[in-house]
This record gives sequence, C-alpha cells and structure tokens, in this order.
Amino acid sequence: MTRIAGLWPLALGVVVGGVGYGFSAYEARWIVYAVLGAALAVTIVALPERRTFFLGAFVLSLQADVSIRFLHGHAGSHGLVFPLPFMMAVGLIAEELRYPDFRQRARLWGGALTLPIVALLGTSVLSLLTTSEQFVGLSQFTTELELVFLYWVGANAVRSEKDLRLVFRLLLVVLGIQAVVYVIQSRLGISFDLVGVAKQLGDLPRPGGTVSTHPAGFGSFVLPILFMALAQFMVLPKRRQKGLAVLIALSLVSLALTYTRACWGAFMIGFTVLVVLAGVRRLLRPDRMMKVAVAGVVATVLLLPLVAARLTQSPLDESYAERVALMRMAQTVIVAHPISGVGPGAYRHTYRGHLSADFDGFWSATVHNAYLLRAAETGILGGAMLVILLASAIVLGVRLTKLSSRVSATAALGITAGICALAFEMYWDMWRGFCYNAMLWFILGILEAIRRLALPGSPAAAGAANRA
Repeated sequence: MTRIAGLWPLALGVVVGGVGYGFSAYEARWIVYAVLGAALAVTIVALPERRTFFLGAFVLSLQADVSIRFLHGHAGSHGLVFPLPFMMAVGLIAEELRYPDFRQRARLWGGALTLPIVALLGTSVLSLLTTSEQFVGLSQFTTELELVFLYWVGANAVRSEKDLRLVFRLLLVVLGIQAVVYVIQSRLGISFDLVGVAKQLGDLPRPGGTVSTHPAGFGSFVLPILFMALAQFMVLPKRRQKGLAVLIALSLVSLALTYTRACWGAFMIGFTVLVVLAGVRRLLRPDRMMKVAVAGVVATVLLLPLVAARLTQSPLDESYAERVALMRMAQTVIVAHPISGVGPGAYRHTYRGHLSADFDGFWSATVHNAYLLRAAETGILGGAMLVILLASAIVLGVRLTKLSSRVSATAALGITAGICALAFEMYWDMWRGFCYNAMLWFILGILEAIRRLALPGSPAAAGAANRA
C-alpha cells in the first residue's frame, strides 16, 4: 500500500501532462483559464470556511458573461449554455448543503412569487412540447431553469441581515467595477470581454462592460444595483456616504455614456418610484435627495452635447418607427400562434415566415420588446405570466418597505425601484442576455429572502437567529 501511495506524484504528472496535451490545440487564453480554474479549485478545497467565499464569488460572478457551451450551433441554437454565475451558484448550494440547518429549512415552494414563476415555466413547457424547433426550445428552457435556480439561491442563501449586508456590499463592488470598466471602454473606444475578445467601436462608442455586448444590456444590469445604492444614500444614516456618493456619481456617468434612451427613461421612472415610495414611508432624507437631484442636473448639462450627438446619429422618430414595425411583426406571429407560441427561443428562426408583403422595406429583426417576444414564443398566456410576475414582485417589494428593520426596508425600496425601471426597459429590449436576466432573478430571490426573514417564528428567521 505504501508503494502504491508513493506513486501519486507520477499519477498526477500523467494527468497534468494529458490535460496539457489536450489544451495544446487551443489558444493561450484558454490554457490560462484552465490553470486559473484549477488554482481556484485548490484554493476552495483549502479554505476552512467556504460558505462566505462561495456567496461572495457567486455575487461577484454575476458580472462575468462567461459560459461553457455544449452543442453550440446545433439547429442554429446557442447550444446548452452553463454560465459562470450558475456554476458558482451550484457551488454555493453544494457548500450550504453541508449545514444541517440549511437542509432542514431550505424551501422549494411556498414563496410569494412561486405561483407566477411556476405558471411562467408551465407556459414554456407547453410551448416546448408543440414547437417545431425542439432543440432551440430546449436550449432556451434550460436557461430559464438556470435563472429560476438563481432566484431560489437568493431566496435561500440569504438567511440573515448579516448575509443581506454582505450581498449588498458585494453588489456595490460589482457596480463600481462595471462603472469603471464602462468609462474606460468608452474613453478608449473599444469593447472587450472576459474571454479576451476586443472590438474597436465607432465615433460614438457604446460598449457593454463585461456583462453584455450592447449598452442596453449594461444599463439593465447596473440599474437595479444603482437604485440599491441610491436607496442606501437617501435613507440610511450618515455612514461612509462620501464613498457611496462617488460610486453613485460614477455610475450615473456610465449610464449616461450608454447613449441609450430606454436606459435614461428607465432611470427616471425608477428614481421617481424611489423618491415617492421613500417619502410615503417617511424614510427619505430630503437633503440627500437634493444632492442627487443637483448631481443629476449637473451631469445632464455636462453631457448634453453627447446626448445631442446621439439624437443626431439616431433621431427619436426614426428609432421609434423601427421599434413599432418590429412590434407589428411580433403581433402577426402572436395572432398566428396565440396559445403556445412558436417555441422558447424560436422567434428568430420562424418570424420571417409569418411576414406579409406589407413589411417589405422595413428593418427585419427580433422584436425589441420582451413582453411581445415572450408572447410570440410561448403564447399570450406566457406573455401575461411575465407581466404578472413583475407586478407581483413590485407589490411584494412595496409591502416589504413597511418593515421595521431599516436595513430590510431600504433593500426592498431599492429593489422595487429597480424592478420598476427594468419593467420599462424590457418594453424596448429583447431581454436575452444572461447577466442582466441573472441580476433580475437574483434580486427577486432577495425579495423573497427579506419576506421570510420578516415572518415571526418562521424557519428562515430561526435559522438566521442561530447563525447570526
């Protein structure tokens, strides 16, 4: 046995050599990623307390648009995609399962949003069973299940106000990183991602940070976190407010540099919701609100020439006419398939077959409206379920702003404003990117976690008390 045990260095060398040979045909960056992944795995194994690490790694990974894909290109699909945030969430839950209290108290059903989520998935299943694009539908449905899993992770992994504070600190770090990255990309006129792909942009650079390939995706990702930061700045006592103010200012600059009117409108809607709701709940600090308003006015004046350049490049009436034409195309598809739609993710493969000669000469693309796209792919009921889910989340968030805990109420306030902003943004966007979808579903899970923590005598509250 001793002789056999002594052979482990040789065995390890054979494995490393085999892996190195296997990667020799790939670009150097993939070899670097593999080495970093192996080093990370060794680090994780060596850590004495891994839960906090996994929670932090998961939240930070939400900004990484990096995935493992299988069967990419099969049937014209993106294949079976497993993004990094999903994989980190699996690692977090695997670590959580080591704790008996988590196994006893983690809940799969019974949340305030369970019914609309199940109904949403049900319409996807019906559409998947009837579509002619089976593999495309399977690919999209797999992504939907991954997003629901992130909701479940947020609802069950955040089990105390200590966890809640940690998550929001990490999200602020993510906001700062993305704001800095976006300003750098805009200044240099390039876009780059985390797999080493860089692209030179035009005279009016509109990158996507590391979360998207387009500016609307960047805006959709940062808006919820920005409103969480604004809620903390305008509600909580004076504590580290200077750093938070700098972060908010930088984030507003990055949002302005997206040159995306839907993002600007979404911010105004979310900010209005935030101020009104905080005022009604008597949480608002008027002096802080005035500081944010003055900063917004100053930023608008300074960036007005850039905004004018964007409007010159793409006039509002022309952009609106293009979007309306795309919406009319989607409505044609919905009329043809009102019950089960054309299949999850199948719109881009099928919509041209439903267009008449009336659409000749119009820009032809996937509809830039998440609600109509959902209805076209999964039926009218599927589109309605998306609206109901968002409305249910907003109602839940408004209710949670009444909590006596200032931390929980402030968190609910920022999340509610963020969801309202995203609901507007989704009217003007396809809403297909994983990172900003993951952010939305994760904050939905956090809302559910806040609700559970507020229930007196609930298992979640008991678990929070035991771990605090």
